[in-house]
Amino acid sequence: MEEDGTCDRVECDVREYPPNSSFVEVVPRSINTFIFNAKNSELKSIWSIVMSVTGFCNQSQTESLDFGNHTWPESVGNTILTMPCGNRPLMNVTRMCQTNGVGWENPDYSQCETSTSENETNRGTFQWPVTPVESLANLPCPHGPIGARAIRQCRRNGVWDTHDISNCADPRITAEFASIADTNVTVENVVEVAQNLSEIVMLASQTGDQNENNLQNVSSLLIQTANLFSSPEIIIMLSTEEVFMTTERTIEILNSIQEWPPHVVATQSNNIVQSFERIVEALISQKNFTKLTIIKATIAFQGLRVQRTDFSGITFVGSSLNNSLSTETLTSDLKSSGIKELDLATISLPASISNETTAVDINLAFTLYTQSTLFPIRDSVPDTVVGSSVISASVDGIPDGTVLSDNVTVNLRIVVE
Repeated sequence: MEEDGTCDRVECDVREYPPNSSFVEVVPRSINTFIFNAKNSELKSIWSIVMSVTGFCNQSQTESLDFGNHTWPESVGNTILTMPCGNRPLMNVTRMCQTNGVGWENPDYSQCETSTSENETNRGTFQWPVTPVESLANLPCPHGPIGARAIRQCRRNGVWDTHDISNCADPRITAEFASIADTNVTVENVVEVAQNLSEIVMLASQTGDQNENNLQNVSSLLIQTANLFSSPEIIIMLSTEEVFMTTERTIEILNSIQEWPPHVVATQSNNIVQSFERIVEALISQKNFTKLTIIKATIAFQGLRVQRTDFSGITFVGSSLNNSLSTETLTSDLKSSGIKELDLATISLPASISNETTAVDINLAFTLYTQSTLFPIRDSVPDTVVGSSVISASVDGIPDGTVLSDNVTVNLRIVVE
């Protein structure tokens, strides 16, 4: 009622429980009768009645051995009440008074609960603590690496999200790396060791397994293999096929390692690349070697033998089409200047290289790395980093650093990162 005695609106809060549809039908008729019989002329001027039925919940009590006892006050429909969990006061138990007289829903204790994830991927057992909603919980990884942590979010509704334990090491994979690192690489087992190591490195697909300890074991075995191949007395005991297979497995290992975190790879990158180059030297110096091409996702390799009298210069081209690598070698008569649209990198060796050796044949090896992970920038560069593929060439019998009479030409496609 307004101060001047006029009446704009009459509100009625009708509470009814349990539900009864006939009661809802009676209410409008009863109000109409009340208005018609009213002596107040203002009431008779009311010309419409609006019904809103939301239901009503009586006072109720709930008991829980884990989460405590709660008394829920009278509430209208579509109302959500919250109360502190008896066992964890910082969290809430919620309960909804449903619409249309249905009554109370069961209490939602999800915010009061903790969650344990046990050995789901064999990366350890995690007892997640009580965590406020919309917050991240984090726990140290049980099996390392040092400083790594698992994370999990408590959602807005108090339900745990799926945990992220990818930063944690799998002890099974760690044991595989440690076990193979104890192997003494010999003529008899070098191919088998390279094969097994390649398979283990491929297993390390999660960040937690791509750690410095595991990479140290990889580097150690590659150094052993390179030392074995660098011995003239040993290399002649290996067949060309065995050298081919070892080289291919080594390239598979490097291809996988290029996907590891750069700061981890940087700790062993020099040892790994130098070991690979020594293995390649042994490959192209094999008596029966003629040609070998190996292409993986991020590395393309080609070794070939050319008669010295036929050598007129050569260009190695690495290209990419639909994320698939390809290689091509061109003689000086076919090579074109610059870099084509699909080319990632090219390297051209001059014909005068034949003057640097007296051997009957010129043995060549080219490698293209589409990523620069194995070639880290040692000095920090602010802001923009200009990157490219990495390309290399080696010639059997011509040491690195030899001053040539003509230039070696390298073309790289630059990428701004």
